[in-house]
Amino acid sequence: MDPNVWMGAERTGGIRVRIPAAAATAASLAGAGNRNGAASGTAPKPAPPPRVFPTLDERHAQLVRGINQTDSDVNLNQWLRWGEQFPFSAQQRSEQAARRNAALERIALATAPGEARRPART
Repeated sequence: MDPNVWMGAERTGGIRVRIPAAAATAASLAGAGNRNGAASGTAPKPAPPPRVFPTLDERHAQLVRGINQTDSDVNLNQWLRWGEQFPFSAQQRSEQAARRNAALERIALATAPGEARRPART
């Protein structure tokens, strides 16, 4: 505690802290800013680029790829539920149904139990 610390014209006493000159300048500049958060004297941040949304054909291609790559009933159903939210054409819907049927066959073959083996004869 240093009794010789002054606050304005009044002697208050307290702890004297020395801040290096370089750190003090950086700290004062960091706090100084405008409403946009940019430091004074600098240009404001540019606006983010506009979002580009996929077209319906791109969504259809994504759905078909997902159906083709699925390896379980659960995953296939998730892809099909996701695709229901888009207004696909009748031709796209029929292609999706054909892909779904092919995927169901592929999944059934992959998950079917193998043929039971007979014990070897001795």
